[in-house]
Amino acid sequence: MTHRANDALTLPVLGALFAFSAGPVGLVVQKYLVTSFEPPIIVLIQMTVGALVLWVARFFFPKVSLPPSAYAKGLALGAVQPGLLMIILTNAGAHLDSVTFVLLAALMPGVVALMGRLFLKETLSIWVVIGLLVSFAGMLLLVIVRERTGANQPLGFVLAGIGLLIGAGGMTIGRAINTSATMPWFVLAPLQVTGACAAAWVVALVVGSDLPTAVTSPQLIAFAYLGLGMTAISYFTFNFALSRLPVVHVGLIAAAGPGVGTVAAALIFGQTLELAAFVGISVVLLGAALPALHGLLRGGA
Repeated sequence: MTHRANDALTLPVLGALFAFSAGPVGLVVQKYLVTSFEPPIIVLIQMTVGALVLWVARFFFPKVSLPPSAYAKGLALGAVQPGLLMIILTNAGAHLDSVTFVLLAALMPGVVALMGRLFLKETLSIWVVIGLLVSFAGMLLLVIVRERTGANQPLGFVLAGIGLLIGAGGMTIGRAINTSATMPWFVLAPLQVTGACAAAWVVALVVGSDLPTAVTSPQLIAFAYLGLGMTAISYFTFNFALSRLPVVHVGLIAAAGPGVGTVAAALIFGQTLELAAFVGISVVLLGAALPALHGLLRGGA
């Protein structure tokens, strides 16, 4: 019985790890595309592909009857996060060095933990706090030793800060919706991405963005990753994890993402990561895993 319970707990943890690893890599891919395409167009294509895939996947899950207000909540949440969030972050990426851009995601766990405590009254254990501090220490080390690939502009930091607040707020609201009986996680995921898709279309129409007439093979692969990996699969596993884990634990697991994203940024933009940078990545991952490691040691004692 205990073995089965541990297996069940592993699935949401793995889902969260995938979602928060795919996200930072996706930010790097978005930065790669932003030199050729307008941010609303990138998000529009990304969310359209993601929404189509998620609605196809939806047919493999049980049918549920929901009030119109429940659908409206899911769509509204998606319009803000990931819709507005992705548009803001993609714009921020155009004004920030690639590694700096990804490392800012490491600030998310602290904001999420605070919101989870303030609004959802979830317990903030000492090991979660220690893990967050360790992750922040690793992030600081990465910031100190990283190699710049471009200039950082103040507007980029402002936009990234706004994006962090929106992302943390959306994660907290998503946790509240996921744990309610009216919105199963496998329903919220396609609704959320559909809302984001609608928001991206509206923004693209308002600002007058044009759909691309020509896309190279590398760009096509990049769009495919954004639509499938960063959006469809990621939000599917993300909502599953939110429905099973406290938001502070999900936020802590998010600390693993910047390390993965930093490596992706180094590979995509041809950067060299020093030994100290890999040490920083390891420290970030250690902080993310610390509460789980503590629980494992206590369970084996």
